[in-house]
Amino acid sequence: MSNLNEEDIAEMQENRNIVLLKRMLMENDIDEVMLWVECPGYQDEVLGVTDEDITDNNGRLVKHITFKFTGMGEPNVTGDLMEWKNLIEELSRKEVLLYKKKEAYQVMSDKIISETDFKEIYGKNNADVRKTHVKNELMTDYETIKALEFSVDWIGRRISFLRELIRVKRTILEIRK
Repeated sequence: MSNLNEEDIAEMQENRNIVLLKRMLMENDIDEVMLWVECPGYQDEVLGVTDEDITDNNGRLVKHITFKFTGMGEPNVTGDLMEWKNLIEELSRKEVLLYKKKEAYQVMSDKIISETDFKEIYGKNNADVRKTHVKNELMTDYETIKALEFSVDWIGRRISFLRELIRVKRTILEIRK
């Protein structure tokens, strides 16, 4: 029994279409293909392009293609709500992980500072020297913490975006009633 739902199958078909499109473009003698989207807010819809969309009536590839989108299509609030829920759960996990990493970094930092003779190594012992030395010693941990901070920030922005997107789609659905 397959665990694939309709969305998974649609995504697989979309990915297959992109691969076929790329292969077709590489196999033909075309210098450049330009895809234009007249509604830049919905560029993700260009992923649904198939080879039939970029051939003329004789089967030749055309160089300039314009896709016109008149709107968002049917508002799919369910998918956005699921993404929102998943992002909130991921944010919670990453915030806990970030807190633990920062605590461990601080413990290791204190240990390094207490065990290092900065005067002997650098000729001075000030906060900037200690901070730089610790950062160099714990570079992988420092990079992990920074990556987690960026990820947490991005998820926070995405959650805010989804909140507004869901509000707009809900409004559109109410207007259509």
